[in-house]
Amino acid sequence: MKKFLLFTLLLIVILGAVFYQPIIDTLDFYQYQKDNADKFAAATLNWKQIPFTSTGNQGLVTDTLTFNKLQLPVPFGTVKKSNGDAAMAVGISELITVTHSSAAADFFRMYNFSDSEKKVTCAFLSQTSGRGACTSNYDFYHAFLELNETDIHAFASIEDKQLYNRLMTLRAELIPTNTVSGFETSSLRGFWFTFPEGHHHIIEAFDSDDQQYRMEFQSLDQADVAFVLSSINYLD
Repeated sequence: MKKFLLFTLLLIVILGAVFYQPIIDTLDFYQYQKDNADKFAAATLNWKQIPFTSTGNQGLVTDTLTFNKLQLPVPFGTVKKSNGDAAMAVGISELITVTHSSAAADFFRMYNFSDSEKKVTCAFLSQTSGRGACTSNYDFYHAFLELNETDIHAFASIEDKQLYNRLMTLRAELIPTNTVSGFETSSLRGFWFTFPEGHHHIIEAFDSDDQQYRMEFQSLDQADVAFVLSSINYLD
């Protein structure tokens, strides 16, 4: 009996030594999320299907706006402003702005990832998304947006848990709002962020050369934005 009790005690000590640190790490993982609940709420995306058809102001194009190789129809009376960094169409209350974006291309540099951290992050996002996350700017941004709580679990490695928390915290800073839809046209593909009031939209778009653009639409409804996106010409 004494030998059995001694064996049981020894087994408990060994198991405690083996699982103590993973248990502490898991508690720290969830405590970090609790302490940063506002950031995790902001980073949690609501994926919304947006019908990519429009009656909007189709046929009422009054002008076009050109930036780099993109030519956008403008469905309102406008004053245009442009320089090498941005192009803008300004109406009475309406506004369309187009700029270059480096949210994907410069992500690792902006947030001080080392080369080894970049490699680990690319492997992690490739695993969670099921695609080569760092094969293009679009694929990286897509995998980054798709990351969610189902991709991590209590028995994941502490390295994956810490990386998940880091990426979600950064996503809270990077995305403009948390309602998003994916889209693809003959000229572009990307992600459409819609603000709660429904008349403010930000688009992160990628052309066939994997160049990323940010487009902002103000005082335009969903149908008008869909019309503009579906009617963009890509100039050679």
